[in-house]
Amino acid sequence: MLVKRIFNNNVLLAENSEQELVIVGRGVGFKQKIGNTVDSSEIEKNLLSAR
Repeated sequence: MLVKRIFNNNVLLAENSEQELVIVGRGVGFKQKIGNTVDSSEIEKNLLSAR
């Protein structure tokens, strides 16, 4: 999953192949930059984004 937008340290918008996901997890956005990959061990919830 690639980071598309960082909302805060705990919430990210990520892209997984053709889907956008809102990723929630403690510290999941800390020291992230757009285009980085998300470590799956930090993810607590995946929320499918409606377009």
